[in-house]
Amino acid sequence: MRLRAADHGLRIGIAAVVTALSVAAAQPPATEFAELDALARTELQAINAPGAAIAIVKGDRLVYQTGIGVANIETGQAVTADMLFRIGSVTKMFTTAALVSLAEEGKLKLDEPIGKYTTGVHGKLSRLTAHQLMSHTGGIRDEAPAFGSHDETALAATVTAWGDDYLFTEPGRVMSYSNPGLTLAGYVVDPPGMSSHLDPVDLDELERLMQANEVVVLDVRESDERDEGYIAGSRHMPYRLLAAVSDGLGELPVVTICTTGARAAIAASLLAAHGIEARPVLDGGVEDWEERGGRTIEFRRCGS
Repeated sequence: MRLRAADHGLRIGIAAVVTALSVAAAQPPATEFAELDALARTELQAINAPGAAIAIVKGDRLVYQTGIGVANIETGQAVTADMLFRIGSVTKMFTTAALVSLAEEGKLKLDEPIGKYTTGVHGKLSRLTAHQLMSHTGGIRDEAPAFGSHDETALAATVTAWGDDYLFTEPGRVMSYSNPGLTLAGYVVDPPGMSSHLDPVDLDELERLMQANEVVVLDVRESDERDEGYIAGSRHMPYRLLAAVSDGLGELPVVTICTTGARAAIAASLLAAHGIEARPVLDGGVEDWEERGGRTIEFRRCGS
């Protein structure tokens, strides 16, 4: 299968993303994958893409990962194996898989109006079915704005503001790709707009739980986001690594905190998928904790 790349400015790349339930620390020698590495470099050159991150998972083990090429063609910054990429519409697969899982569990029917499972969706949009949204046959126009709010309240606020003008034809008449249609499908998966099943923690409750030593607090920011310090008594664990170390968190419930509630919720969702009791802080981040008088410790890098 050949890959197609779109130029999104100077910072562009292609990622092969594979998720595993757990990650083994040891990997086979890179020489075992020399042919794959050479093939990937040839493909990148053929499609004029600057770089890629590759991961191969066998069973529940990460057996190979590498970065090739550059992430920035101006500076020559190399792509690394753990570099984050914009995955864009890959999220649509997760959304549709979640809807099908809910249907298999008997929590919704794919051919029933979504208004039966949501609140605040208006008019004709409420009469669309999950199947129509997943198959792009709902008659919803397409747009892909890259602006506006992206916090934990954004999904509900956006979808519930839409009206019948988002439909350009009668549902079921044509197949027409629609980003808003899958956004609406995401709202069906999680109507409140952001992981309501995770029972979020506010900063007041977090302080009480920490004083009583009743939780493990995970600071899931990346290292380069932590110059202002970290919450005293917390553990630093970037959320991209949570799957690898989730077995070593102990017996206490976990509270995740980040710069935004959305990313804390992602981390808590990932831990919950591994059977760990986890709750996110949605109403603030580490900077908010410090501003309200919470104790923080300066973050020092090696050699500083």
